Amino acid sequence: MHRELCQEKPQKWNSLFLRKKIQQPTTETHLRLNSDPVGIQSPVSGRHVGVRDGNLPLFTPVIRTLRSLVSLSRQTGRAPNVDFCCRFLILTQMKVIIPAAGVGTRLRPLTHTIPKALIYVAGKPILGHIIQSVPSGLGELVIIIGYMGDRVKEYVDQHCDSPRRYVQQEERLGLGHAVWLALRESDEEEVLILLGDTIIETDFSSVLSSRTTTIGVREVEDPRRFGVVEMESGYVKRIVEKPSHPKSNLIIAGAYYVKNAKLLYQCLEELMHSQITTRGEYQLTDALELMRERGERISVFNVDVWLDCGKPETLLATNRHLLRKSQTTQSPKDSVAVPPVYIAESAKITASIIGPYVSIGDRAVVSRSIIKDSIINENAQVKDVLLNKSIVGCNSVVKGSFTKMNVGDSSELLLR
Repeated sequence: MHRELCQEKPQKWNSLFLRKKIQQPTTETHLRLNSDPVGIQSPVSGRHVGVRDGNLPLFTPVIRTLRSLVSLSRQTGRAPNVDFCCRFLILTQMKVIIPAAGVGTRLRPLTHTIPKALIYVAGKPILGHIIQSVPSGLGELVIIIGYMGDRVKEYVDQHCDSPRRYVQQEERLGLGHAVWLALRESDEEEVLILLGDTIIETDFSSVLSSRTTTIGVREVEDPRRFGVVEMESGYVKRIVEKPSHPKSNLIIAGAYYVKNAKLLYQCLEELMHSQITTRGEYQLTDALELMRERGERISVFNVDVWLDCGKPETLLATNRHLLRKSQTTQSPKDSVAVPPVYIAESAKITASIIGPYVSIGDRAVVSRSIIKDSIINENAQVKDVLLNKSIVGCNSVVKGSFTKMNVGDSSELLLR
């Protein structure tokens, strides 16, 4: 706990928290703050932080943090920073929405048998990387599932310790529809939305301290496939989904921090009630533009790294980037690993050269092969081949054969 969390003079009470309705978590513990002589008290109202009828239902990590604040205040002789405490409590109750119901038609044939969110890249499913990027201590994860949703749920339940729930999107009616489903049974004032097929790297601590709704952006050469943002005086002037003639090369890069979730829900409701669609789907960008027209100030933040996993070539590019950041697996005994590579412990590699930029999944078997810039998924078998820029799906078998030939001078031979 940092000493700057305490101060000599308490700040003005955060009115947003006073309006906040604290929901009862599944597993709750009650902390009676106002019984403590060094409680966190508003200089305006005299009330203590988050107290409702004397009791505060919170998750255990929140309680530990508040107790640490009280202990720190005793040591320093200073009152805890009320603004920080209120902000912290709001963030721990916030929803993190991850739409992961997509079919992934551009990744077929891989997605014939596996949902897009569970395609492996750099040793972990796309969804696994996204969940890992969520700042610890935030509230409940709300994961939108659809196509092969049971497999998504099974993976998350096995690998995620955060509070979570699942929302089924029976019909794929667009990103706006998916977010509307997540907000329908929620009364949170703030939500963080992270797309389920895009891995980003950014400073979330800065994002979550924004005083306005803010969306992640990035400049691209051809923005016509994306939601495009036009800026004026530091704020969003207009948002357009996949324009034919974009006026900006600034695109939305898969992350949205919405400060007024109730207004977002109302705007999504209006889109669906009036059947306003773009290219046949209810778009989140259209709802954000409607929010802006109704007076919501929207800022932007730069996404340092934006990794689109929607196509085979971008999936391989994502694999390369993530492997550069990771620790290279040691070479198998009778093979060579050219870093960076990821080789699962249960994979079996014999008489092969692996890398650079290769990911090999659990229980995969590779023998007498040379593989670079490729993804070999779990239970796949690769024998006697040379692979480059390739993706081999789960339980697939790829076999080749070595050829003997005698090629004369000034000849060209193409083997396909």
